[in-house]
Amino acid sequence: MMQVKGLVTFVFLALVSLATADQSIYSEQLNNSWQNWSWANVNFSNATPVHGGTKSISVTATGPNQALYLHHNAQWTTGYQSLTFWMHGGTSGGQLLQVQASVNGDILPAYPLPALTANTWTKVVVPLVGIGVHGVNSFDGFWIQDRSGTTQGTYYVDDVSLVDAPGSTASLPAFDDALLNSWQNWSWATVNFGNTSPTHGGTKSISVHENAAYDGFYLHHVALDSSLYRTISFWINGGASGGQQLQVMAMANGSPGVGFSLPALPANKWLQYVIPLSKLGIPARGDFDGFWIQGRTNSVNATYYVDDLSLNVEPVVNAPATISIDAGIKYRISPYIYGANTTDYAGLGTGFRFARSGGNRLTAYNWENNASNAGSDWYFQNDGYLGSTDEAGWTDRTFIQAAIAGGAVPQVTIPTVGHVSADKWGDGDVRNYPDYLNTRFKVSKAAKPGGNFAYPPDTTDGYVYQDECVHYLMQFAQPSFPIMFDLDNEPDLWSSTHNEVHPTPATYAEMIALSTEYASAIKNVYPSATIFGPVNYGWYGFMTLQGASDGGGRNFLDVYLDGMRSAEVQAGKRLLDVLDVHWYPEAQGDGHRIVSDGDTPGMSEARIQSPRSLWDSSYVETSWITQSMGNAPIRLIPMIQDRIHAHYPGTKLGFTEYSYGGANAISGAIAQSDVLGLMGRNGVFAAANWYLNSSSLATLAGFRSFINYDGAGAHFGDLGAFVSGETAAENSVYASVTAERNPDMVIVVINKTEGVTPFTLSIAGFRPKTGTAYTVTDGHFASPTTSAVKAVGQVVKFDAPPQSVTTIVLPKS
Repeated sequence: MMQVKGLVTFVFLALVSLATADQSIYSEQLNNSWQNWSWANVNFSNATPVHGGTKSISVTATGPNQALYLHHNAQWTTGYQSLTFWMHGGTSGGQLLQVQASVNGDILPAYPLPALTANTWTKVVVPLVGIGVHGVNSFDGFWIQDRSGTTQGTYYVDDVSLVDAPGSTASLPAFDDALLNSWQNWSWATVNFGNTSPTHGGTKSISVHENAAYDGFYLHHVALDSSLYRTISFWINGGASGGQQLQVMAMANGSPGVGFSLPALPANKWLQYVIPLSKLGIPARGDFDGFWIQGRTNSVNATYYVDDLSLNVEPVVNAPATISIDAGIKYRISPYIYGANTTDYAGLGTGFRFARSGGNRLTAYNWENNASNAGSDWYFQNDGYLGSTDEAGWTDRTFIQAAIAGGAVPQVTIPTVGHVSADKWGDGDVRNYPDYLNTRFKVSKAAKPGGNFAYPPDTTDGYVYQDECVHYLMQFAQPSFPIMFDLDNEPDLWSSTHNEVHPTPATYAEMIALSTEYASAIKNVYPSATIFGPVNYGWYGFMTLQGASDGGGRNFLDVYLDGMRSAEVQAGKRLLDVLDVHWYPEAQGDGHRIVSDGDTPGMSEARIQSPRSLWDSSYVETSWITQSMGNAPIRLIPMIQDRIHAHYPGTKLGFTEYSYGGANAISGAIAQSDVLGLMGRNGVFAAANWYLNSSSLATLAGFRSFINYDGAGAHFGDLGAFVSGETAAENSVYASVTAERNPDMVIVVINKTEGVTPFTLSIAGFRPKTGTAYTVTDGHFASPTTSAVKAVGQVVKFDAPPQSVTTIVLPKS
């Protein structure tokens, strides 16, 4: 449920700033407007020990889980790579601590640190990617916190900074004819590091002999930062017998992560395994200190051999993916899925085809003088946020004109709640004013009696007529740019969000009656208008209308569609054209909802997979929604379309608000691109991202994989081509041709994995020639990498980088 909209977002954007140089947080004192929000006892003028200068920070916890907490107004982390500081364990040492970052007040998952050393200063380098705040625009603090659950000794912190330098950029070999780079043998199996046969490379390998079941070959290292590395790789040989049943486990602070089972080893054959650290359960920790290879059954394995071990920064190379594309089987793609709740095309760029003016402020918007009330989003205050001028219709008119000028079809919101703001006093909660509903609001009606419209409207009659507003606005429509209409906004939340005008919860009957009344009034004035409703906020809203009193266990969408179908029969014309709901996924990763801008490894993976809940019958996300369904898949689009087909066939489907978070993370770009492809493939009529703005670099990159990918206005075609061979958890591929313009085929290839994926694209019904690929990877959102893609006959081969989105343009030969 996303309720905070409009003004709050605007004010926040005014606070962010871009990183340009290393930023000192503490050196002798707190710097650059950082503030102390700690709940441990801290002294910022501690005289001894100090690392640099004459002062350090002492941290004394009087109980478990206490923390040194430093806060800052929301800021970008673009331009920074790491959070660095020096730590001292005092006379006791051994303190177990963790770092957690905050994004817009949301505390991200913990990044454990190795135990502190007594009487020694140690430099700590925490990659921002490791704490989920790399490239975010709302980083507002971090804490260093006890993770032992006990009261630990005083420790000291000094010279704290945000810096541009990464912690490490090189791989770390562990064995190549000998142990390297301070790796140590902690095995409890019998191992020989000088084995001479068999060997994979060089003259020596490691033989591993188990003396008992579950014996392990264990390599230890002083604590490392696992977020700086991608994989562990090694070669392994089953010896004369083969058949060994083994698993790999990584260690963090002496505790094992998640076991990764290897297939039974073949005899007398070397095989290489490259295992992502994320598969071992340690994708982002500061206390990664080793790994072992261990028997995984209650029996003793025969001797096996290991060689050429390394901890790598390079990604794994996945098995090849073969994708079939058939341009002879096509489906129509609605242009209106490329939409946003803004007309800031100077910031967003070109290519958007749908623009919505919506949100909580529009529920009480008075078109006669542009007064509005955002409800609980902004103190239930009447004000002039949507327009200081009293020129009637100014807010809607200028939005429509800006949308059309940017090439987008506009949609405006028509209030149906029954009352709209009368004034712009800006004096706080109107509910504190005597008889406020009659003195601070005007009655809003669907239709003006007699239909005698005037412009400017009569502002002294005590009423605001919505059909009169439509009559005024329709003159600004153009043949290729009709005006569409939303019937209010999130009525399932009126009793909380707009308690000032609708204190009681909405009912099924009320929603059908209001939609019928207002849609009839609009269509009587503007017969060709496209009407969207009921504009529910999310899952519980469109399933039960937030537990409405007259629900009686019936699904709200079923009842609403039945009601609007009956209304069409009574009116002799269709009143509802598009069933409109909002979708902010409830999916979680690392215990955090993905719609935020945080990007820990778990959040990233959950965000990348979350679009599958739009369609995939085999995918069950981690959320309260799936739990309430008995861990069943959501299948949102086909689920709603099935209800449409059963209760009001011919009704289109729209999502006029949605967001997948990660606005400046590669996971956000991947999710946004995948969502656009899925909406086109599954017949969605219109959609508009809610939070999109010029600082949403990754989300914009996701859009630009379909629109304006070349920076010159090129875009995905209007006819989708049939695609098969995808593996939903690992990749998505979308292909298109254009019905009436250039003959190019455009293909969007999404690699969701942490490895390089070699793609073979086999194309039927279209003979391509050499084309161009535009590839978006992490940190390269505004300027995709451009490369040539060669076609051999009707086959195109392309290696997709880890976690990337690539748009391939193939001219017809």
